[in-house]
Amino acid sequence: MSAGFALWLVALARAGDVEAMLEAELAACRARARIHEAAAARCPAPAPPEAHVDLVQVLAGTEAVVRRDGEATEILLAADALFSSDGGLRAELLPVLDRLTLVLGRHGVLSVQVEVFADRASVGPGAGLAPTAQRAAVLGEALVARGLPPARVCASGRGLAEADPSAPADDPTARRVRIRVRPGGC
Repeated sequence: MSAGFALWLVALARAGDVEAMLEAELAACRARARIHEAAAARCPAPAPPEAHVDLVQVLAGTEAVVRRDGEATEILLAADALFSSDGGLRAELLPVLDRLTLVLGRHGVLSVQVEVFADRASVGPGAGLAPTAQRAAVLGEALVARGLPPARVCASGRGLAEADPSAPADDPTARRVRIRVRPGGC
């Protein structure tokens, strides 16, 4: 409350106009509420905690690591465990994708960002990011084929720029998949 507004309220109270004082205080409260609502509208809400809990439960016992990252839930997988040598999805992991899609479908306001990372050895000079982009597209398409709306799924390949420069060129932990689940669009 500003000092001028407080002095005005004191003057009203001394004048005996309690009703006007209460109306003024109510107007000030409403103004503060509008400011808070406007600020909340600019900042997306975090992914619902129940979505995170559901993802942890559905992916328990798999090779996936599920963790919170600010407003998002991240699902980390080793790319070698998810993709076969020809770039397709491994058949034994398709049931995991089915369960994942089921959970994501229950929490309809979430977007899904699929990122496939390569190590420095697989993204050598001239190789480009085409293989990681292809794998990301394959995984994104698999999620859409299982029922997620295409507008909520985006996919991208990553590599050399995101690789840890101190890691060995053929570090298998650099070859990974990150699925970020968060409110809003991609």
